[in-house]
Amino acid sequence: TQAQADRANGCAYGYTLSISKNTIQSEEIFRGIKYSTKYLFYFTCTRKVKHSYMRETINKILKTISTLLVAVMVILALLLVGPRAVGMQVFVVLSGSMEPTYQTGSVIYVKDVDPMTLTEGDPVTFRAAEDTIVTHRIIEVIPDDTDPNNQYFRTKGDANEVEDGGLTACQYVVGKPVFTVPQLGYLAAYIQ
Repeated sequence: TQAQADRANGCAYGYTLSISKNTIQSEEIFRGIKYSTKYLFYFTCTRKVKHSYMRETINKILKTISTLLVAVMVILALLLVGPRAVGMQVFVVLSGSMEPTYQTGSVIYVKDVDPMTLTEGDPVTFRAAEDTIVTHRIIEVIPDDTDPNNQYFRTKGDANEVEDGGLTACQYVVGKPVFTVPQLGYLAAYIQ
């Protein structure tokens, strides 16, 4: 019946008129009130159901959006902080000297490595100055004649025409890049 359908849709079925059958003399008048009330109530109930459906749809959309935002934040946290838990360092590429290998705005993950195991052709991350970290490719390994536990690296950016000005000693090596995530650096810089 209509009352069961309305209850299933969340409508409380009943009449809001305070008229009882005993107070009305004619059965036809009561039937007319009853039917008009039923149609009026059905119309009101239908509107409530439509508003309720819209509200539920909007709530589902908002929950989905908030779930996606939380998931993105968790993934970002894992990408930016998680590697540090396993001994890697995270750096943002600020220049195009290593393009196309490491594009500007990428994040590179650098693993600590024994500098004596680095060879020609390896990318290396090193300290060029006290507050400057550089990632370039080794184009030549030069042994230290006075110290067998040391060697120097001549480096050059893949996109650069000329090699870097000076040699880099083992003590300035930060590590070796192991992978990169393009464009993540822009987001990381924005968050900071």
